[in-house]
Amino acid sequence: MSRKKITVVCPSFTEENKKRMAEAADNFGYDIIFYDEDEAAKQDASESEIVVGSSLRLLRAAPQAKWYCGTFAGVDSIIDYVPEGMILTNASGAYGVTISEYIVMILLELLRRRPEYNRIVEEKKWIRNLPIRSLCDSSVLILGTGDIGKYTAKRLRGFETARIIGVNRSGRNPDGLFDEIVSGDRQESILPEADIVILCMPDTAETRNMLSEKRIGMLKQGAYIVNVGRGSAIDQKALIKALNEGRIAGAGLDVFETEPVPQDDPVWNTKNLIMTPHISGNMSLGYTVERIVDLFCSNLENYCLGKKMTNVVDRKRGY
Repeated sequence: MSRKKITVVCPSFTEENKKRMAEAADNFGYDIIFYDEDEAAKQDASESEIVVGSSLRLLRAAPQAKWYCGTFAGVDSIIDYVPEGMILTNASGAYGVTISEYIVMILLELLRRRPEYNRIVEEKKWIRNLPIRSLCDSSVLILGTGDIGKYTAKRLRGFETARIIGVNRSGRNPDGLFDEIVSGDRQESILPEADIVILCMPDTAETRNMLSEKRIGMLKQGAYIVNVGRGSAIDQKALIKALNEGRIAGAGLDVFETEPVPQDDPVWNTKNLIMTPHISGNMSLGYTVERIVDLFCSNLENYCLGKKMTNVVDRKRGY
C-alpha cells in the first residue's frame, strides 16, 4: 500500500531543514518530496494530501489537498482560491525578528539623514551639519499589533521611545507591550500626535487605504512613515506628494501598490524615500526558515492527531 504524500516547494530550505521535515513526516506515515520550483512539483502536488509552499500556481496544482501550509505570513494572493474544506495556514510568527530589525534599520537611516549624506558623499562634498532626530523621546504609532508589531515594540523600547501606541481591531494590548491601544475607528484622533507611523498589517478590506490622503494630511509636519505590510494600505500618490513637498520628513517603503514597481513610476524619484524591493520579510535570514520548519513540524503533529492547529487562516478576516 502506497504511503500518503507531502509536496514541498521552497528553495530556501537547507538539507538540515529537509531532514527535520522528512523525519516528522515519516513519523506519521508520509513520504515528503521537495522541489525548488512549482512547475516541477505539479504532478506530486496533485497527488498530495499536504502541500507546503507560497504560490497560487502550486495551490491550483493541488485541488485535492486537505492542507495548504503557507510559508509566508501574508496569504492575500491565494486566499480567494483555496477550495472549501481545505485547511490554510500561514507562517505568522516566523517573520517578526527579521522585519522588526528592518524597521529599526530604516528608521535610524531616516532619522540620521542617511539618504542625504549618501548624496553628499557621492558628490564628494564634506557637509557634516544636517540636523538629525532620535528614536529617543519619539512617539511611535504602530498600525497592526500582531507578530511584527509586537517584535517592533520590543525593539523600540530599547531606544527609550516616549510612547508606543498600537492600533488593532480588538483593543487588546498583547503582552502589555504598548503604552496604549486604540481601535481602528479611533486612529484619526491619535495620528496628529505621532512622530513615526509604522504599518505592518495584512491586506484586507479593512486595511486598504488605511493611510489615506486625508490621514496623511493629519500627520504632524516632519513625521516619518515606514510600511512593511502591504502597499494597498497607503495612498501612494498622496505620500509621494507629501514627501516631495516636505510635509513628511521621510519614509521607508518595502511594499508598493504595484510590484514590481514600474520603471516610470514617480515613486523612484521621490525625495527622502528609502525603497527596498519587498525584502524585509523574505527567507534570507536562517532564523526565519528555522521557525517556518518549527511551525510545520508542530502543525503536522496537530493535524495528524486531530488537535487544534496553529496559524489557521480565518477566511473572513483574511489572516
